[in-house]
Amino acid sequence: MREFPLDKYLASGTEYSTDKRQALVIERVGTDSTTKGTLSVQGTPVLELIVNLAPLRKNTGVAVGPLDLGDLYVVVPPETDVKFEGASGSYLRIIGKVLQLEPGEGLPSAYEARFRTQGDHYITYLYGYHDHGTDATWAADDEEEVISLTPKTIEKYVLDGLMALAKSGKTFTPRMFALTAYLDNSPLEFLFSPTLREGIDVYSLPNYNETSESEEMWSWAKYPLTVEGDHTLSLRIKNISGADQTPDSGASFRFDIWVLAKYHRAG
Repeated sequence: MREFPLDKYLASGTEYSTDKRQALVIERVGTDSTTKGTLSVQGTPVLELIVNLAPLRKNTGVAVGPLDLGDLYVVVPPETDVKFEGASGSYLRIIGKVLQLEPGEGLPSAYEARFRTQGDHYITYLYGYHDHGTDATWAADDEEEVISLTPKTIEKYVLDGLMALAKSGKTFTPRMFALTAYLDNSPLEFLFSPTLREGIDVYSLPNYNETSESEEMWSWAKYPLTVEGDHTLSLRIKNISGADQTPDSGASFRFDIWVLAKYHRAG
């Protein structure tokens, strides 16, 4: 077996196939799809992502580049179909290695094992938004849900990667709004005081292309959050400013949140 570098683009809606002695090991991915992009191998979804969490490349206007899949890499065996489906005209950049097998040689056992499980254990993301209403005041200490997730009994989600947030409605400054998290309606953080408020300040949660605010995106990597089956995660936005907040005339407070997650399905 020989190995060669892999760095190619898959066009949305186009099906590709590997040769009879060629396999792909996809280790990093990026996309320009502004809606959910799904990578499928032999018709089975093995990856879901969006530009906000994994752009095609990092540059001065983009805080992050392609996403490292870690141990949830994607394997495309010989003579196997692979397809990306995202926004019209979008692409998925796949980075990793090409395996050129010798006649009669099979996939190494580790890659074969990953291929068998990648449809039950892969990287996805959560998304939600809250639109507060045109010219609607956001009362002090009011809290609104943006994302709610309740996995099925045999499922589990682990949040241990990037989180992006887009905000609009007026010019934001630190200490105005914060993201709060709850498991089964119990807050992860019990801190509350007039001087040190709860939650993660939304000004610390930039979108991937808001490098003027921060060149570093926020991540759960050091603080993994596991959501087991039949339990409920709630991510909310709270006005922590101590005063009512009013949007610009004719505008609405809106928050969009994207969170990377590892999806597990048992049996």
